[in-house]
Amino acid sequence: MKKLIIMTAISLMIMSLAAQEKGNFKDSRDGKVYKTVKLGDQTWMAENLKFGLKGHSYDYHTYGWLYSWEEAKESCPPGWHLPSVDEWKDMINSFGELYNENGKLPLRKEVPKEELKRLNEIYISTFQALQSGGSSGFDVLYAGQQDPHTFQGVNLSTVRSTYSGLGTLTHFWTSDDFKEEKKIYSTLATSFHFQKSGKRYGEMALRKSIRSSVRCVQDK
Repeated sequence: MKKLIIMTAISLMIMSLAAQEKGNFKDSRDGKVYKTVKLGDQTWMAENLKFGLKGHSYDYHTYGWLYSWEEAKESCPPGWHLPSVDEWKDMINSFGELYNENGKLPLRKEVPKEELKRLNEIYISTFQALQSGGSSGFDVLYAGQQDPHTFQGVNLSTVRSTYSGLGTLTHFWTSDDFKEEKKIYSTLATSFHFQKSGKRYGEMALRKSIRSSVRCVQDK
């Protein structure tokens, strides 16, 4: 039993080291250097993108720029791209098989109690690993978002730009339009969001005009 425990500990240590294969990348467009981390068979930027735009950020140096979906699609440097929803899920699954072969989280009624407990443990441990300072090196930052078209005032007649969610939530754009039951919504795209309270994360529909964060993944 003692030998088994030692071997298990060694295996977990190896998995942890593999999850922290870190490096850096220099963007040839502007010379900025980004930390990177390899998770599973994907290499991700471990910082929010800071290319191109000015003015859409709480704190550019810490959180990078916030991009609309159309801007985000064109923002990644050569050799990198805006990740798809499936690429986000593949990265999440590198910490443990959470999403099934259809890219879905199983419903409670679909799995036995012990399996549900195991999935919940993977869900929480993955969230913790991805946080700033977490074991993965991915370092999720709660950069919030900016809505350029918030309506206020009498009869909602005033349009202004508003920031929200700093320190509590973040949305990372994916390359996918939002679709539900094969219907594509032209004004919506899919983000992969993290919410600090409740330790929640996953795919979410977001208006394409909302400015949010970008993490690029390296081309294979």
